[in-house]
Amino acid sequence: MPESVRLVPPPLVPTWLPWALGEVGVREVAGAKDEPQIRQYHAAAGGPTADEVPWCLTGDAEILTAQGWVPFARLEDGTQVAQVDPGTLVVGLTNPLAVIRRDYEGPLLTVERRSLRLSMDPRHRLFGAWKQVDRRAFVQTWPDWELFPAGDLTTGQASEVSIPAIGGTAQGRPAPYSDRDLRLFAAFLADGCIHRGRIDVQVSRDDKIDMLASYEPAHRYDAPRAYGPRSRRPLTTFTFDVPSWFDAAQQSYKVLDPAFVWSLDRRQARLLLDAVLAFDGTIAGSPEFGQRVLGQASKERIDAFHHLAVVAGYPSLTREPRRLGEFDSEVFTLGYSPRPRPTRIVADQVSTAFAKTRLYCVTVSSGLIVVRPPFGQAVIVGNCSAFVNWVMVQAGNLGTGAKRARSWLAWGKALAEPVLGCVVVLWRETPESPKGHVGFFVAARNGKVFVLGGNQGNEVSVRAYPASRVLAYRWPKP
Repeated sequence: MPESVRLVPPPLVPTWLPWALGEVGVREVAGAKDEPQIRQYHAAAGGPTADEVPWCLTGDAEILTAQGWVPFARLEDGTQVAQVDPGTLVVGLTNPLAVIRRDYEGPLLTVERRSLRLSMDPRHRLFGAWKQVDRRAFVQTWPDWELFPAGDLTTGQASEVSIPAIGGTAQGRPAPYSDRDLRLFAAFLADGCIHRGRIDVQVSRDDKIDMLASYEPAHRYDAPRAYGPRSRRPLTTFTFDVPSWFDAAQQSYKVLDPAFVWSLDRRQARLLLDAVLAFDGTIAGSPEFGQRVLGQASKERIDAFHHLAVVAGYPSLTREPRRLGEFDSEVFTLGYSPRPRPTRIVADQVSTAFAKTRLYCVTVSSGLIVVRPPFGQAVIVGNCSAFVNWVMVQAGNLGTGAKRARSWLAWGKALAEPVLGCVVVLWRETPESPKGHVGFFVAARNGKVFVLGGNQGNEVSVRAYPASRVLAYRWPKP
């Protein structure tokens, strides 16, 4: 006999429940069909509407795409872009719901701090942990990640925001490349060449010689003495057979192909970038936590490595070219850190000025994209409470007007037991975490609650959650 579902009957069927049930199946994915409805959800929670797009930056800002870093002014329709999951901070590719290009005349906000300079519409949302000042009658630090207008930093409503580090790509995907071949590829990119259909890598440092010897070379040659004015030690040449995927992994000679970079999971990306650093970079500070610095003579190469650093989940930035030591040409550098440090922006680092310009951006289902200035730091910029707010508005009730799931803990009145259609608030990660999820209670069975909500598998759906994760059941006040 199938197990019965325990439904707790409410005094009356809530007026908002038919609105919620009517949205089941609406997906937060690419495609014009559902975009107007998703916009309505966001608008009910203070997000963008059709005539107010707070996603716009100047054309020199660059967005991470399937083709690597692309200036907004050169972004073509149909190009996949990187989006960030707001709960896990994992980055992946998606088809944008819209590509925005518009003429703008009015105040232009500029964030300017070391390694980061971006100009945007003041209504553009920044994503992070905000230190709010007298917002909705509260004076506190909000530890959860939120999307609020960048202009709040200039109006006294907020004093700072800490943008979390990008989490890299998902772990555990099938790995088509062996660790040995990825390390060999790094050695080729740093010190190698193709000679007679094979890879030759010439090095003189003992640590590099030891590394290459462990990669099982086809041949090794130790020169009897040093040659040339710059060589102080004899060179050792290692010869390797070329793995079948090496050519496809390069967009041009020694420039990583963006598709190859996107094919790596976070662990592989870290392995490759750290191996390149071992052959061709330095560490400033302690080996464990010091800044990693990688130099290249080509901006194309350094941009590809910056893409790799984002996939690896390393906080990273590029710097303008400069001459270093005895080198005749300018050197482009990438700096990255093994620690996931947030980017802190304070009110003093934000200014506004009148401008007449063209602004650009995209709309993605997660609400978060990855951008950078032409030289500088890669950052996340700018959903679960939006759907619940929209439903309440349709039924003539006031929601919280906020996307923060736990904002519903202070809404309406508490219920000792759930009733059909009541608002249910759940914790995410840990009960003490500021993160949460919110939806409408449908049923309870076998230690689980069934919740009708948005952003559940990127769509409006009914999904089961452990009852132990429930923080509260809420009902509107009379």
